[in-house]
Amino acid sequence: MNMAPTLVTACTALPPAGTSNLPRGGPSEDCSEHCDELLDERALSKLRWRCRRGLLENDLFIERFFKNFSASLTVRQADALGLLMDLSDNDLLDVQLARKSLVQVAEPLDREDVHEVLSMLRKNC
Repeated sequence: MNMAPTLVTACTALPPAGTSNLPRGGPSEDCSEHCDELLDERALSKLRWRCRRGLLENDLFIERFFKNFSASLTVRQADALGLLMDLSDNDLLDVQLARKSLVQVAEPLDREDVHEVLSMLRKNC
């Protein structure tokens, strides 16, 4: 049985209601020990499914992201991408195109890990 951490088990736990201002899917407290490990195939597959979007433009960014980074994606980066996927399609496109900042669309997302993944999404656009 593969005991490698996955996006679901390592870094995405729903906080108890009213205890956190992070969007759904924020990092759990035990994340620090597994976050820099590579994402396993099952978690990568689940993340790809979760990243499907309604706007073609978003799908193009995301498709390119997975083409370029799926082999080296860490649990921490996958968690940050999951947080971005909680945004509406229009807000996600606005931050990818730098028409809005993360602070403007969701202040709790103004974090180093989310900025890192956002810059990865913007590469080769």
